[in-house]
Amino acid sequence: MNHIQSFLQKTIYLTGFCLLAVACIDLFKRQQTRGPKWVWGLTIFSVNYIGPLLYLAWGRHPADNVNKQSAD
Repeated sequence: MNHIQSFLQKTIYLTGFCLLAVACIDLFKRQQTRGPKWVWGLTIFSVNYIGPLLYLAWGRHPADNVNKQSAD
């Protein structure tokens, strides 16, 4: 039972770290976000697990559709 708990704990920590890394990389590379970048950075770092999920779900500004065809 102790091995299962250890595995689950490591999995949860790794998932949180991956979410944090992906959200930070996206925040620094993205030109526009919904709201100030510093607020999203604070949210990502201060609210574990929920902060990165909030940013990835609502904070990212939608990318322009490069493949849009003109209506000519």
